[in-house]
Amino acid sequence: MTPPLKLPTLLTLLVGSVPAFAQSFTFTPNALIPDPLLSGLTDTRTVTTTTSAILDLNVSLVISGDPTANGDYFATLTHGSGFAVLLNRVGRRSGESGGYADNGFNVTLDDEAANGDIHIYRLTAFGSHDTPVDVSYTTPVTGAWAPDGRNASVSTVTDLSARVDNPLSAFDGLDPNGAWTLFIADVSAGGSGTLVSWSLEITPVPEPAESVAIVGALLLGTSIVCRRLRSS
Repeated sequence: MTPPLKLPTLLTLLVGSVPAFAQSFTFTPNALIPDPLLSGLTDTRTVTTTTSAILDLNVSLVISGDPTANGDYFATLTHGSGFAVLLNRVGRRSGESGGYADNGFNVTLDDEAANGDIHIYRLTAFGSHDTPVDVSYTTPVTGAWAPDGRNASVSTVTDLSARVDNPLSAFDGLDPNGAWTLFIADVSAGGSGTLVSWSLEITPVPEPAESVAIVGALLLGTSIVCRRLRSS
């Protein structure tokens, strides 16, 4: 017969399984992205949390066009020593220097997104680079995608350019508090887009005190249930 787990061992197992709860921060600049201008638009926001380290980071972007092409955009995120390329002229490839001509984004960028690389979202979604999201070119791209990750020149980048795997992992372990900067540029003439909003979804590394408190509550609940079962 397997002996019962001692309390310290049980606590260790439970603490290891305690989930970390994400905190979301949404910013709504509703700012015009200059067209075409390499100096682009910079939006810096200050985040204040009670946590001290990032376990995982996702970023959401809402960009509308007037009209413009998604293949025009170059976007990065910076915080402390962390840096990630979110967009780099999506759809740009050999034989197609303009990239995808769809209009706008309403996406979540997540290293672990099942859809994979946003640079080739048409190919992934429709099996062809030539199939638009919407034939009227008025519907934005939606869903969860992995960031572009190509830190290459906007004049030479293609789908074959070197890509950083899991770009947002550059922020893992950093203190989330302080300034976060989103930079976005429209690098090709024709239409002006608007950065409607952007969001950070920060999953913190659980603090020991938080883990112990949660485990305590779990143990208390388990104890009450066990007593009721024994008495029934």
